[in-house]
Amino acid sequence: MLKTAKVVGFNSDTEAALAQVFPGASSSLVFAAVIFAACDDAFARSRQALSQAAEGFYLSTSPLGERLQEVFKQLMEVYKDAEEIELLLGALQEDEGGTVFYLLHRGQKVKAVLFRDQATTDLCTLGENGELVSGMIEEGDRIVLSTQSLEEVLEEKDQRGLPLENIEDEVVGRLSEEHFSPLAAAILQKERPVEESLEKDLLAAPPVSKSPFRPGNIFVYGSRLFAKFIPRSKKATLYLGVVFLLVILAVLGLTYKKQKDAEAASRFEARLHQAQTLYSQAQSLKDLDPGGAETSLTQANSALAEALKIRPKDSQALGLKYELEGSSGEIMKNFAVSNIPLWLDLELIKKGFSSQHLSLSHGKLLILDSQQKVLLVVDLANKSPQILGGEEKLGQAKTSSLNGNMAWVLSEDKGLVQVDIDNPQAKVVIKADDEWGQIADIYGFAGNIYLLDKNNPSTGSGQIWKYLPIATGYSDKREYLQ
Repeated sequence: MLKTAKVVGFNSDTEAALAQVFPGASSSLVFAAVIFAACDDAFARSRQALSQAAEGFYLSTSPLGERLQEVFKQLMEVYKDAEEIELLLGALQEDEGGTVFYLLHRGQKVKAVLFRDQATTDLCTLGENGELVSGMIEEGDRIVLSTQSLEEVLEEKDQRGLPLENIEDEVVGRLSEEHFSPLAAAILQKERPVEESLEKDLLAAPPVSKSPFRPGNIFVYGSRLFAKFIPRSKKATLYLGVVFLLVILAVLGLTYKKQKDAEAASRFEARLHQAQTLYSQAQSLKDLDPGGAETSLTQANSALAEALKIRPKDSQALGLKYELEGSSGEIMKNFAVSNIPLWLDLELIKKGFSSQHLSLSHGKLLILDSQQKVLLVVDLANKSPQILGGEEKLGQAKTSSLNGNMAWVLSEDKGLVQVDIDNPQAKVVIKADDEWGQIADIYGFAGNIYLLDKNNPSTGSGQIWKYLPIATGYSDKREYLQ
């Protein structure tokens, strides 16, 4: 049986050491990683990197050693801009042939030690940086993957002998204010089976009485018994053959179904574990890094949706979905507001007035009703409204913008109409241009006017047209996007 533990302490935004142990769908496969990183936002980046590494490991169909190499390359790409990055990646798999362990390491501040009986082996010395090391694990072996800072807190005899369930508490209890180095460790141990003691008891028990049958007699007796069931006719033999064939096909079908079910269960467990990890990450980052929390929450929802495609009625996945839905507002800082008070009733200004376009500048709010072709400005300080013009002045008004005391209206038939809100007079400053495509919006800034052309037929793409004020009005259009 495999047992695991982890320890993490003294991290910061610029230097962080993290350890994670990720068990697979079955307890016979375990992926473990220790990271020391010196970079911006080191702690949050490392948490996300470990989660993505575990996802990549369990979704890969490559042999175990190749999976570690794939994850190693993935992590090195994530940390390519880091000042310093050191890694320990381990994978342990248990099957009928025994328990195999693979290790990849990089750097001098991480250490992998195998404790076997009274011997101690530094596994990092068995291979160069980035070189795969592997070997068989025996019952009672303990592997400690850690930063070297663990040695400052936990002596070798304690690393070897402390029960796994006590290691984290022991390390935390020994940390002091003088210890500032980031610290992380992941411990893997193959327990000695309970059956060993039972075997000793059985060996000490009195012998069981022997059967009167010798092996040769049993074989002859069994052959004669089986011969009674062999049919004598060819027709009966054919029937029996068909029955055997159907049984074989049924067994093959059940085996194939069991294999597919196991693969689906593995994918489901991997996606659900990923969603749980990302959700925990989002909760821990909601105050420190709102953007990172939102990203983690989005990824958690995506991973959970994939898990539910495999098992739509799984109670654990549905429970997590309910948690995600209930916590999303708190994590993303989105809160529902009800009973919003009415600020200004536009019906009192003009019956049927409907605001499709709003523009704010220097305490003034410009409102355009593009259905009734009415332009309105409201002083926010005293809520005093003023109608600036209707269809006669504005033409087929489509959208509008306010900058200081100057308003602009895009009119489909007139072009760009300028309105001085202090002295409501409208004049066409730029005539409608045949080279305009699909003008979606306009914006006035520092006296300039910008038109967003979503689809210009002459260029076959979008463009922003810029007009500059000159003595005679406005310049010809210029391409803002070069």
